[in-house]
Amino acid sequence: MLRVCLMIVSATLALIAFGCYEERVVGARGLLVGLPGAETGLPVENNAKFVPTLATPLGGIREEIDEDTVVLHAKTVQHLMAHIVHAIEHDEQDLFVEQIMSRVTLDEFETRRVDPALGFQEILRRQRDVFRLFSAMPFGESTPGLYLEPLGPNTFRVALPKSAWGDLRWVGIDAVFEKGNFRLRWFVGRS
Repeated sequence: MLRVCLMIVSATLALIAFGCYEERVVGARGLLVGLPGAETGLPVENNAKFVPTLATPLGGIREEIDEDTVVLHAKTVQHLMAHIVHAIEHDEQDLFVEQIMSRVTLDEFETRRVDPALGFQEILRRQRDVFRLFSAMPFGESTPGLYLEPLGPNTFRVALPKSAWGDLRWVGIDAVFEKGNFRLRWFVGRS
């Protein structure tokens, strides 16, 4: 009986010793670490802290509250670009002025005593330039080789390198992060 108990205890301890161990990755480096869908041989945990201001709402980046109320969320420049395209395609001038243009840009229009709706009309007139730029940087700041370049407090630029300009008239976009969303400062021309 004692022999059977010792065998059971030994077997249990052996299973515990071989089956229960903890592996901890202290750090992982590499080109693809942290990218969605990237695969690696190491288990990688996302230790980034959750920042509610930067979280996309469950309803998506465009919330249609009712027939007359739309709330736009632009947590990335790519979201902002999607809103600009939608506004152009659906002729949403009021939404463009109220929720896409930055306060700085609106203040400039006001200082010059120009209706901000003319900004939207200019975007419509130059929509081919907008679409060509967005085709060259389809993922906004997540497009390979591009990044958010700080220009000042809460103001950023995403621009193509000169080698990618070709015959583009607009080569980047400036955005202001205000009230938890990116808003359009304006487009970057060739310099």
